[in-house]
Amino acid sequence: MNVIEYVIQNRNKTFSEMPFTEIDALVFAQLAYYNFSLIEDKTYIKEINQNLNPKIFTETRNLYEIDGSLFSNVCASKRYANVLIENYVNDFDLEYQKQFCAIRFWIDKHTCVVSFRGTDGTIVGWKENFNMTYMSAIPSQIEAGFYLNETCSLHNAKEIYVVGHSKGGNLAIYAASKVKEQYLDKIIKVYNFDGPGFKEIFYQTQGFKNIRDKIEKYIPPQSCVGRILHDDQFKVVKSEDKFVWQHWIYNWVIEDNHFCIEPNAEEISDDIDITLDEILNELSIPQRQYVVDTFYKLFQMHDTMYVDDIFTNKQESLKLVKNFLKVDKENKGQLSNVMWRILLLFLKNYSSDKKEEIVNKFNAQKNKTTSDLKAEVTAIMNALKKKLNKN
Repeated sequence: MNVIEYVIQNRNKTFSEMPFTEIDALVFAQLAYYNFSLIEDKTYIKEINQNLNPKIFTETRNLYEIDGSLFSNVCASKRYANVLIENYVNDFDLEYQKQFCAIRFWIDKHTCVVSFRGTDGTIVGWKENFNMTYMSAIPSQIEAGFYLNETCSLHNAKEIYVVGHSKGGNLAIYAASKVKEQYLDKIIKVYNFDGPGFKEIFYQTQGFKNIRDKIEKYIPPQSCVGRILHDDQFKVVKSEDKFVWQHWIYNWVIEDNHFCIEPNAEEISDDIDITLDEILNELSIPQRQYVVDTFYKLFQMHDTMYVDDIFTNKQESLKLVKNFLKVDKENKGQLSNVMWRILLLFLKNYSSDKKEEIVNKFNAQKNKTTSDLKAEVTAIMNALKKKLNKN
């Protein structure tokens, strides 16, 4: 069964009758994506079911009909009826490149679930994700630490679960690592659902060591997002879909009240992990920042806040290609040099056909000049333009 079927199956079991499970953590992680600005602070879920249509909370970008189904069933259930919703914070800051959202769900007077939202599909949201590759801490991570410590300081907060999906899972771990020592015993579990890891230095901090044994990270077999940056502490959840669609929680398989666990991640996920590590090792910190900042500038040239508005529109896609070539020329081919290395690294790790040929081609690139590399990337981009024009 999937997460919605779990909610339906257990709708009449209160938390006193069936204690908090990892699937409940997933439910609350997903709810962080919903628009709770529509209700007053300190509202019970049962009040939403009585007074509002739950589906209006999902009438926003990056949420779909199935998300409305999840929330409708949550609101109609006895299990979640007395959950109190509190302190919804949605902080979007273009100047500081921050996309942060968090919310508290009180299961009872002393048990709280702190849920952090993942990436919302905005260009700024994605930019902040990639800032993790070169910044010691992104703005959302810092705010998450403050938010969780504030929750821990509440006198009635005796047991706290920290949850998040995608970037939200990363925020959950980071925030927990910043919890003051006097509050550590309040943290029961930290759940990261297919969220990115961290740079190696983070795992050496005392803050991480304090909460390491409380972390539960779950990724699907062909995880992409969950393998970004270093992290080897995870469990693999069976999924009914393939590749990037496995990031979608509705494809995760549940048995009884737990995830159906696979023995290992699949080869393609391991390849992603290896490839991304190689790419980052190829680039210095300034080079990482250059690549991320340059692509951000390219996306900012479009009259939209959302990434998918560009890739789903032919004219916007062509504009992106044109601007890439222009910016690359202004920067003397530095971007195409880096991009070609990235492209070849992906090909080297992903291709099963003609792998030896590709690896040899990759090795040959190391001796090429910037102008040679630029010419080859320009040819690739021109081919893309022709393809887009035909469509």
